Amino acid sequence: MTGIISDNVGRAGGLVKAVAAGGGFASMQVFTSSGTWTKPTDITLIKVIVVGAGGGGGGASGSTNNPEGGSGGAGGGTAIEVIDVSSISSETVTIGAGGSGGSGNADGSTGGTSSFGSHCSATGGSGGKKGDGQGVGHSVAGGVGSGGNVNITGGVGIWSYTHSAISQSIGAAGGSSFLGGGAASTVYGNNGNNAVANSGGGGSGGTGEGSYNGGTGGSGIVLVEEYK
Repeated sequence: MTGIISDNVGRAGGLVKAVAAGGGFASMQVFTSSGTWTKPTDITLIKVIVVGAGGGGGGASGSTNNPEGGSGGAGGGTAIEVIDVSSISSETVTIGAGGSGGSGNADGSTGGTSSFGSHCSATGGSGGKKGDGQGVGHSVAGGVGSGGNVNITGGVGIWSYTHSAISQSIGAAGGSSFLGGGAASTVYGNNGNNAVANSGGGGSGGTGEGSYNGGTGGSGIVLVEEYK
């Protein structure tokens, strides 16, 4: 039976070790902030999962009896690559920052790009659109993985909906990444919700009469599975 030893999971370079007879999976390093991957002894092959950051939600600045709702930020892209590291000792890991939410009458910002050296990368999701009067807002595109054996596009930031009936106005939900994590939609009179850190999900849009901010997108993450 394989035993699991957990050490510093969730921090840059944290390890999850599996102790087993013979070769195969040996350990995993989890990067939640930028740093350097250093190859452990006897590791010859790795599988890297790189997730870009989510975009921030759009803001809203409705007037009296004319509420607005911002669109959600989009999810970050993902690249998954298997790499022979027989001749590689270390690589630079970059973690994208979550996009900031739009402040009042402003769009959210795009999430940052995550990467593993020059091997593979994943761009962040686009920022959500600001509220634009009554009606249906625009969705925005997810980030894109590149350089991987598998490249995945993040989920779109959900379009917003604004109605003259205040109770029906919403700040739209954020798009999900490969790991999920898009922020939930918000109801009238609220700032957008922030996506969970290191999820790559988009923040949701703000909504209401007056000035409401969009939520922050979730930062990216890089997972490195190590094999003997």
